[in-house]
Amino acid sequence: MYGGLLAAILLPSILILPVRAQTTQPPGDIIDSSRQAPRRAGEIQDIGREAESQRLLRPDREVTYEDVLRNPDDIDINFAYAQIQIARGDVRSAAATLERILLINQDLPRVRLLYAIVLYRLDNLDEAERELRAVRMLEMPPALRAELDRYLEQIELRRKRTRYTLTASLGFQYDWNRNSAAASGVNLVSDLPSNLDGHSRRRQDQAINSVTRFDVSHDLGYQARHRLNSSVSYYRGEQVHLSELDLQAGSGEVGGVYDASPFALVPTLYARRVMLANQFYSYNQGMTLRGEHQLTGELQGFVFGEAERQIYKSIAESTSAREKTGPQLTLGGGFNYVLTPEMRVGIELSSIRKRASRNYNSYDGEAASLSHTWLLGAGVFLLSSVSGEIDRYAEGDPTVSAMNRRDRIGRLRLTLGVPVASLIDEEGTMPFLRDLTLTLSGEGIRQSSNLTNYTYNNRRASIGLTKRWEF
Repeated sequence: MYGGLLAAILLPSILILPVRAQTTQPPGDIIDSSRQAPRRAGEIQDIGREAESQRLLRPDREVTYEDVLRNPDDIDINFAYAQIQIARGDVRSAAATLERILLINQDLPRVRLLYAIVLYRLDNLDEAERELRAVRMLEMPPALRAELDRYLEQIELRRKRTRYTLTASLGFQYDWNRNSAAASGVNLVSDLPSNLDGHSRRRQDQAINSVTRFDVSHDLGYQARHRLNSSVSYYRGEQVHLSELDLQAGSGEVGGVYDASPFALVPTLYARRVMLANQFYSYNQGMTLRGEHQLTGELQGFVFGEAERQIYKSIAESTSAREKTGPQLTLGGGFNYVLTPEMRVGIELSSIRKRASRNYNSYDGEAASLSHTWLLGAGVFLLSSVSGEIDRYAEGDPTVSAMNRRDRIGRLRLTLGVPVASLIDEEGTMPFLRDLTLTLSGEGIRQSSNLTNYTYNNRRASIGLTKRWEF
């Protein structure tokens, strides 16, 4: 009789535990968002600037060296061939091709501007500046003159041993399943199933996200481009409804680049502090070491290692967060390959080893990602990536299941970038629109697990503006 009475008392308590467990566990990508947002803001600006430069570098048509030999005095053919040489990374040969054109006719602003860009890329800043200032005296369209002035500004920046960059981003984001609720609508508590209810069900939400990053780069003054780098960044994500998922993250980095071309070594030390629901949630310290080798003009190989010390604090929104405290080690490598002047792909493989104060939060994993960059012309670009990860946990969490957790995570992301100036200022008459990029992004996440608690889907869409200032 007492056994039946005890079961009657305990069973309702057990059945409501999944709801509490679900509401006190933030989404699995909460830390990843705070880590990736500042990097993505910088990446968007770098690729946006590269896309802008393609306006002059993109070949008007495909030509071969045989075409040049058959028509040595044809300016259009020689100019297109010089653009192709630049795209292949053969900048010195492109300079010779452009010099041959200028021997025929020196009063060609587009050719002389491209020649100045080649000199700039060869780090011959004095000659590049002299050529740019000479070209500036010629008649040309306003858009071409704006491009010329832009390179003159870049030359002045390149001459500075210490350079500063400020990047700011503001965006609006929609999540279909912001709280990462189980797709089955069922959670396990001590291997007993219970339906999700109330706040634990899937909840969509919107957020306003902002990123501010300040970078400093100092050239050490050697012939090789050894330099020191440092940065501070701040990320804030304010949910419209789910305030328990409001996120803030501040981080600082210091490192450098040892340039032994074609090899470069890039060490970095960093620290990151994350606030969840306006409460201290985690503090991470770590270091990364990355090696890059330019194997050919089109192919780059890289390897990297990262060691991070992670400290979590339990809060009302994540009562068991402290149990995740422990180190994480990541080792990996990959390749970047230029397919065409407008396209490049990258592949990365990595191995993850996470250790935590509670062994059921410790796991070993492998991850792979494939990325594609496409410069569409007129400064427009498309970034796409697909990634997958497999995580194997060391032991079962007794509050969920005796089984060891196994997760498979897939992610697909697309980002379209458009320079705002191309939409409202094609002639380049409004300099303050430079380096202002509009982005439209879509993302799909699918996590499957042998435990129903951790199987979920999410779809995300965002729109944002990113701006860079250099001085």
